Amino acid sequence: MPTSPTTGQPRVFVTGTGMISPMGSDYASHLGSLRKGQTHFSEIDFFDTERLRVHTAGIATAPDDTSDFKLSARELERTDRG
Repeated sequence: MPTSPTTGQPRVFVTGTGMISPMGSDYASHLGSLRKGQTHFSEIDFFDTERLRVHTAGIATAPDDTSDFKLSARELERTDRG
């Protein structure tokens, strides 16, 4: 990860806008979940958590329509659980 030459702290690069979160992948669904106080944590089911202390997570899933992602089919295939 690139670091700042003056502080040595990791740098963050924002490459776009928008969100994919466990609460939804668009503004309306995310805000609706927040207002309703809904939790979106569930059991982790895509790897073994037996030896871990934590067994739940807020797991974000990609929306069914990924045409806005501007990724090639190959790039989309390489994304985690895409």
